[in-house]
Amino acid sequence: MPSDSRIDGYVIRYKEVCPYPDPAFKEVTKHLDIPETLLNLFLPGSTYNIKVAAENSAGIGPYSKSLYIKTAEAPPGLVTNLTAFAENHTFVVVTWLLPLRINGLITKFAVKAKHARTGQTVRILELDAEDIMTGALPHCNDAADILSRGTPSPSEVTALTASSPPVTLSAVPPAATWAVPISVGVDQLRPYTAYVFEVSAFTSDGEGQVASTMVRMPESAPEDPPHNLLVWNVTSKSVSVSWDPPTIVTGRFSYVIYLYGPTGFIYENSTGDLRFVYSGLTPYTRYRVAVRAKSAGLLGPEAFTAVLTPAEAPSAVQALQAVAVDSVSVRVSWRSPAQPNGLITQYRLLVLSDNTLLQDITLTGTQDLNYTDLLGDGTFAAVSPDHSRRADLFPLPNHLTPGHTPPWLTAHSQPGQLTSGKHHLSTRSAPAATGHLQTYLFTRAAASSTPGRVYVRDKVIDMQAKELSYLVSGLSPFTDYTFTVTAATAIGEGPATRVTEKTREQVPSSVVGVSYQNVSSTSILVSWTPPLNPNGRITHYTLYGLNLHSNRALQRITHNTSILLTGLEKYTGYKLRVAASTAVGEGSLSDLDNIFAVTPEDEPDSPPVGLTVVDTSPSTTTLSWSPPERANGVIQQYEVLYENQSYVAVLNSSVPRVTLTGLRPFSYYNVSVRAYTRIGHGNHTSDTLTMLSGEDVPGSPSYGLSYVSVSSNEVNVTWEHPLVPNGVITHYSLELRNSSHFLNLTTPINHAQITHLRKFAQYTLVVKAHTRIGSGNHSSDPLNITTLEDVPSDPVHNLSAQIFSSTAIIVSWDPPMEPNGRPFYLLTLQEAGHPLTTKPLNPLTQTATPRTPHFPSSAPVLVSSRNLSSSSVSVVWQRPLEANGEITEYSLTLFGPGGSNTTHTPNTTLTLTQLLPYTAYNLSITAATRKGSGPPLLLMLSDVSSRNLSLYNHTAVSVWLTWEPSLEPNGVVTHYGFRILENNTNTLTYQNSTGPWTEGQLSGIRPHSSYEISVFSYTRVGHGDQYSTPVSFTTNESVSEVVGNLSCSGLSWDSVFLHWEPPANPNGLILYYQVQVDTRSQAYIHQADTNHYTVSGLAPDAEFIFTVKAVNSAGPGDQITCNAYTHPDSWCPRFLSVSEATATSVTLQWAPPLSAPGMLTEYRITVQLLSPDCQSDTPLAEATPLPEPTPALAPGCVDQDVLVSVNGSDGGKGNRSITLQSLAKYRLYRFRITALTNAGPGPHTPWRYTHTLPGNPDAPPSDLSVTTSSNSLRIQWQLPDVLTGPTSYLIDVLSLDSQGINLSVVRGPEELRIVVVSNLTAFTRYSVTVTAFTGPLENARRDGKATEPTVIRTMEEEPRDPPKNVTLQVIPEEVTRVFVTFAPPEEPNGNISSYTVLVYRQGQLEMTINHLNVVRNNNRTLTAVIDGLKGGHNYSIRIAAVNGAGLSPPSSEVRITTGIIAPAKPIQRPQAVLDRGGVAMVTSRSIIVHMPACFYSDDNGPISSIQIIVSESGVMDSRNITNWKIAFFSRPAPYLTDNGFPNPLCVRDGESRDTHTQTSRHNNSQIRHRIVRDRVLDRRDHQEDHYVIGEEGNCLTEEYSNTLCNGPLKPNTVYVFKFRATNIQGQYTDSDYSEHIRTAVNGLLTRDEQIILGVLLSFFLAVLLIIIIYASVRIRQRQKEGGTYSPREAEIIETKFKLDQMIAVADLELKEEKLHRLLSYRKSLKPVNKKSFLQHVEDLCANENAKFQEEFAELPKLLHDLATSDADLPWNRSTNRFTNIKPYNNNRVKLLSEPGLPGSDYINASFISGYLCPSEFIATQGPLPGTVADFWRMIWETRTQTIAMLTQCYEKGRIRCHQYWPEDNKPVTVFGDIIITKLTEDVYPDWTIRALKVERHGDFMVVHHFNYTSWPEHGVPESSTTLIQFVRAIRANRHENTTIVVHCSAGVGRTGVFIALDHLIQHVSDHDFVDIYGLVAELRSERMCMVQNLAQYMFLHQSTLDLLNSKGNSQSIWFVNYSALEKMDSLDAMEGDVELEWEETTM
Repeated sequence: MPSDSRIDGYVIRYKEVCPYPDPAFKEVTKHLDIPETLLNLFLPGSTYNIKVAAENSAGIGPYSKSLYIKTAEAPPGLVTNLTAFAENHTFVVVTWLLPLRINGLITKFAVKAKHARTGQTVRILELDAEDIMTGALPHCNDAADILSRGTPSPSEVTALTASSPPVTLSAVPPAATWAVPISVGVDQLRPYTAYVFEVSAFTSDGEGQVASTMVRMPESAPEDPPHNLLVWNVTSKSVSVSWDPPTIVTGRFSYVIYLYGPTGFIYENSTGDLRFVYSGLTPYTRYRVAVRAKSAGLLGPEAFTAVLTPAEAPSAVQALQAVAVDSVSVRVSWRSPAQPNGLITQYRLLVLSDNTLLQDITLTGTQDLNYTDLLGDGTFAAVSPDHSRRADLFPLPNHLTPGHTPPWLTAHSQPGQLTSGKHHLSTRSAPAATGHLQTYLFTRAAASSTPGRVYVRDKVIDMQAKELSYLVSGLSPFTDYTFTVTAATAIGEGPATRVTEKTREQVPSSVVGVSYQNVSSTSILVSWTPPLNPNGRITHYTLYGLNLHSNRALQRITHNTSILLTGLEKYTGYKLRVAASTAVGEGSLSDLDNIFAVTPEDEPDSPPVGLTVVDTSPSTTTLSWSPPERANGVIQQYEVLYENQSYVAVLNSSVPRVTLTGLRPFSYYNVSVRAYTRIGHGNHTSDTLTMLSGEDVPGSPSYGLSYVSVSSNEVNVTWEHPLVPNGVITHYSLELRNSSHFLNLTTPINHAQITHLRKFAQYTLVVKAHTRIGSGNHSSDPLNITTLEDVPSDPVHNLSAQIFSSTAIIVSWDPPMEPNGRPFYLLTLQEAGHPLTTKPLNPLTQTATPRTPHFPSSAPVLVSSRNLSSSSVSVVWQRPLEANGEITEYSLTLFGPGGSNTTHTPNTTLTLTQLLPYTAYNLSITAATRKGSGPPLLLMLSDVSSRNLSLYNHTAVSVWLTWEPSLEPNGVVTHYGFRILENNTNTLTYQNSTGPWTEGQLSGIRPHSSYEISVFSYTRVGHGDQYSTPVSFTTNESVSEVVGNLSCSGLSWDSVFLHWEPPANPNGLILYYQVQVDTRSQAYIHQADTNHYTVSGLAPDAEFIFTVKAVNSAGPGDQITCNAYTHPDSWCPRFLSVSEATATSVTLQWAPPLSAPGMLTEYRITVQLLSPDCQSDTPLAEATPLPEPTPALAPGCVDQDVLVSVNGSDGGKGNRSITLQSLAKYRLYRFRITALTNAGPGPHTPWRYTHTLPGNPDAPPSDLSVTTSSNSLRIQWQLPDVLTGPTSYLIDVLSLDSQGINLSVVRGPEELRIVVVSNLTAFTRYSVTVTAFTGPLENARRDGKATEPTVIRTMEEEPRDPPKNVTLQVIPEEVTRVFVTFAPPEEPNGNISSYTVLVYRQGQLEMTINHLNVVRNNNRTLTAVIDGLKGGHNYSIRIAAVNGAGLSPPSSEVRITTGIIAPAKPIQRPQAVLDRGGVAMVTSRSIIVHMPACFYSDDNGPISSIQIIVSESGVMDSRNITNWKIAFFSRPAPYLTDNGFPNPLCVRDGESRDTHTQTSRHNNSQIRHRIVRDRVLDRRDHQEDHYVIGEEGNCLTEEYSNTLCNGPLKPNTVYVFKFRATNIQGQYTDSDYSEHIRTAVNGLLTRDEQIILGVLLSFFLAVLLIIIIYASVRIRQRQKEGGTYSPREAEIIETKFKLDQMIAVADLELKEEKLHRLLSYRKSLKPVNKKSFLQHVEDLCANENAKFQEEFAELPKLLHDLATSDADLPWNRSTNRFTNIKPYNNNRVKLLSEPGLPGSDYINASFISGYLCPSEFIATQGPLPGTVADFWRMIWETRTQTIAMLTQCYEKGRIRCHQYWPEDNKPVTVFGDIIITKLTEDVYPDWTIRALKVERHGDFMVVHHFNYTSWPEHGVPESSTTLIQFVRAIRANRHENTTIVVHCSAGVGRTGVFIALDHLIQHVSDHDFVDIYGLVAELRSERMCMVQNLAQYMFLHQSTLDLLNSKGNSQSIWFVNYSALEKMDSLDAMEGDVELEWEETTM
């Protein structure tokens, strides 16, 4: 640096070089005027290297030479790593290291030991550092000199010498120096004392900082014993011991207490307390107690004391037994107590029944008790006075010397003082306060009884006997008695020993309460109550019955108290009685035990019988019949059905007789009858009776009349039979008439020849048909007959001639009498002498005609025809217009239903009477002269009156009528009139209606009168006197009018006579007369049957008012009254008064009668207690006599009637009095007195009434009921049964569960008997008592009567507070479940039934868990597991308590974050996408696979990505995952295709876009709700559902050189792939690999080539199919023809063809592998043709099944070349039910393994091939308790839906299979994470079918459980039928070809039979051979020992025969020779030499 430059400052550089060298210099710049400065940054005792450089504007110059300087020493710092270790209880080693800053040379160390509690220093050690250091002490004294070697400048030397102390040469201390420990030992310390050790270092500058540590000295053995050992609180069985700890504390003391007894050491106890209580000691025993302190595991010296326990009552007697001697006595025996605790003075035997004491027996003895002492063993014994036996094991206390016996050992009695059968003296003593003995004497009779029927006895027994006994007698038969025996010493009575014994049986008493109930018409339910004295166990009841109708007896036996009698006769009386029976016999019965029962009515069981015709007429028939033989009830009516071809009618009748009307005459009817009871007719109809109605006159005329003239005087007439003949036509009458003649002819046929007619005459012919009844009024239409003309039969008559003129003459003549035609006259004139001249003349023009006849030529003329009534008609007519003479008479012929009737009258008017109403008649009127009758006047008469008049209602004064209008009203009816005839008075009146209506009401008629009423119609012209048939009726009754001439007069001093006349209008039938007697205040009613009555029992000399009314059915009529007086009385007691009434007594006073008819003998007082119900009508006045009739009160108003006699013969004239005691409290009484002489009683005094005063209640309130709510009680009660005064009530309510309410409420007499107590605590028990009292409130509890306390609990209320102290705890290795711990609510307000958990996530309710499954801890906390969470989420959880009323408020939120673990392994298997043909969609370079939707869930944490791992099949097990490039080009290995894709959404099928989806997951009663919204579904629509492996083609570019790439696959290579799910923490889980998939051969076909190839393939496939069919046919032919193929080979080939068809497009290698596996099963071949199978079995059965045993022994029991090592792993052995029934490794069922849990994939189960399908069955063992969860995992993972169980859970007294489905009382069971719910259970005779719902993680399926229950516990089923049906039922119900799980106990025996039988059922229908041997061998190749024993093997043959027999083989097939099997020792011998640990041979 130039000299002229200006120095700006100095830069000083320094660093420490000793003892802690710095690696670099530190700089500090100083701007100084002079080159001097102070550096204060250094540490004491350290050496520093210092350099200085100048600094100017040009920079920093060079540094000076290093200056090494040592700073001055200072006190050192803290020593480091200070520790203190107690090597024993007095010595401590203190260790430390040097201080980090020694600050100089350490010269010494100071070690101090101080008491930690007091701070007092107990030891100080000062140690020279050089003495205790193992090496040189570290310091820096020489460091500066050594480091400064060289030639120092003068300034440097000055600095070194001036500022530094002298140093010695030494090196810089190495770093290891500070790690050298320094140790010092400190002794003479106290044990178990806390010391603080302080260590400090010293330099030359003084003491450094002090470091300290604390140590507690170990414990040591106690050095002195416990102090102040005291024994206190001494009882006979316990003592309390206390002490103080040793004065020298050597540790934490515990204490060992030793107890010594008379025999030495008893036991020891340890405690940490300063007291101890010994219990269970023996009374009056000396014990020695020693106490030693213990610390450091060592015992100190002991302190001891002695104690003597006081005497006590003895222990219980031993060996108490009771044995029934007979039905009324029991012998009780026992032995003396094991611990008598003194001298046994007596035994007490109590006899109880139903906790009721019946006998109290005291048993005493005759011991010598002069001296007793305590033996060495602590027991009492009697000793002689010389004290030869004295227990000297321990000395007695000073105050208990041998000469001073303690009070409780004083003698009690002398021998010989007690003798049997006499009164004896018993003493009981107790020590007095002064210590002297006080003796209490009492006597008791040998047998006495108390009012409670407790029999007390004193007996003497031998107390010295080893066995004591007593015979208890006087018991009831067959009754449970409890006998208690206690022993007693002088101190007291010991505990009771109980024994129960039942006396022997006797015949029972009668049953009680026999009643019956009708069940149906043929059955009744008879029930009864067991006998009050069963006298034994009722073995059965016998019901005896007698049919009272048929006298048939019945007898039934039952074990119940009711029996249903069936098969009885309907509606029949039975006499029933029931007898109870015990084992001794049947109880006696009497007629009092009979009950009478009548079965209900029912429909008749038989029809009416004996239907006959009683009488018949043309239109009516009377039938009769007999009731049904089995009418089954009261016949209400009979229904008569009568019909013919054109008519059906039904008629009802209430009697077995009916008249059918309206019949058609002479017609056949079919008649049947059925009877109706109240129930119905029973569809029983009588036999049909075909009847013929009576004949009648023909109902129609003959018709078709015609005639044929035969000659002039003969004609043949024919006609047709009447259409309605109404009978057998007996003949026809022909009425032939002309103008002058009338002729009747008869003929039996319908034609007649009429002869002798007048020629050429006109006749009128009428034909009438005749039956046996008559001809009727039906004549045929007239037939006019004109006979043929003929020559006149006679000449003319009266021929005369008269000269008319000279040329004319008049010739006249009469015609011939029989002209026989229209005559022509031939007039012949002949002059005299001239020839005859003839001139014909026409008679019509002749001038002279014949004379006319003199009878009328015309009919009479009708004037009028008028109906007078319905049965009479008036006819008026006039003479004929051409009378032709004088009319002599008129002939009237009336034609009607009864025939014709002719009447003659000279008058022109006639009234026809006695006609039938509403009947048409024909009337013929003919006028007659003397010459004859003229033509008739024909009239038709008809009724114009109204019809069918009927009455449909009537009252006393009115009637309602209805009728039908007239058929011929002859005009418009305007209204109707009524003709009213009163029959009683023969009074006729008329009334008219107001219109043309055909019904009307007539009023104004008289009550109870007989009337006939006719109706007639009015037209405008009038009524025509046409009356209807009258209707007769009697009006109803009405109240009567007053009686007449009532008179009443006094008859005697107590009676009045009344007389009256009946009422003028009684308006009904007089039933009786009502006589009412009125007194001043009351009225009494009597009844009189006649018109006079005597009222007796009246008061003498009193006026009475009498009222008389006539009473008919309408009620009392009008009244009439009269007054009368009774005669005066002279010898009735006088001045009766009542006084001095109390609650239970009254005093009566009276004066004697003034006179009496004789000498008074007594007074008779009638005392009547009146009912409270009648008091309202009873007077209470006492001053006024109350005359009244007898009876005075209504029936039932007198509760008690008592007669009291008082002597009256003393002749006293003064007043008499008597006090009546024991009356009812607060009740109304009445009294009267009668004086009696020898002649009888005289009149009584009037009644005197009085109330007894109120008294204390005699009964509590009744019907107490308490109704609760959550905070109140509603208390209600009724009056006491007996009221003793105005009753108040005190209601006490007391809380029983807490120090709560204690309430009293008072209710007065008139207040409501309801109290509501509120503000109570919910769900708390309260006691309610209601006390009735009548006095003051303060005496209520003393004098009142209280109900029994009613304990009731208030209802529940919602908990008021939530659960407390909720804490959550993560379960290790669990992310979906957490532990929760909480305390229940402090105010539950009920019974907490469950807890509800509310789970929130992000503020939204995520999940609700109801019925949380909690575990209760001892500290009142609850622990539960919350399931269903998801990993990696923050949850808030709240808990609410639930009781019967509802939920509590939820607890405060508790937050928790769940962890994250690897995703769960999926149960699905990856699959390739299949085309429509079911072929995987592959190319030569790619495979299209399904995306893993629903494979992985985020339950274990969010999934970040899913990748696909692809591998060739040969390297799929390699764990080295690479990329595509290496796997494709270098070496095959699994590789990842890309970085992955998000977890695809899992949306189940069936969800639509437009609906929200809610998924419910049920797991441990949890419900999780999710909502998949529309946007999620939209994303689902757009996301791809497949992934293409090998899609990328540019994987060889630079971009993918080191990354993952989805490169192309190799052609014609078998690949597998799987998915890998990785969560957000990088944890991953792989799925299973997919099935093998082969890529296509390289090269793609064009479309045309594909079409051509497809056609060719179709052709070749068709050819192949034809070949297959042809080969199948040939194989079957060869099977039948016995070709070269064996049957087993044929089955194998056929199976191969079936497999070819099923997997035609499957991979060839897999197909061949499956076929090879199937073929390997078929090794053992012993096929037998089905036709010869029976012979084959018979051969096997020969020689006691010898061939069977040989063949079965040849079967391989297990295949040794198949490994079973998995089952032998240590963690799997415990899961095997039998140690040597194990599955083969190659086909065992593997479960999904659980990470970290070895053996989690193992279950003792094997896949078994079915008839065609491999792995169709799973054969497994019955689950153990620890493998049930694995069993259900297997069901779930294999998706099994059918389980066949072939055992019972409990057989032969052992558990064969743990029940793995819910029990009956618990429908839901949880196994692990699988929930099993029993849906249904159907029980059948041989099996049970259950439907079980299996749930896991929100998914579920239904499993059908078939349990075969008929397999016997030994052997095999007797018949194969049910088992075959069982197998077929399971095959038919198999669900979608799923696996069938079969198990028994071991899963080989019965299971093998089941699977083999299923195979055989299918096999025999397809093949002609059977190979059972080969089948069993095949099954054993898949699971060892299938079809376990010979019996099962034979059973398969038996079952095969049954199967073949069902195919049509009719041979006898039951063959199994089980008798040969029975010769073996057991079925175990059938197992051969396979040493299996079977529990039985039929697993």
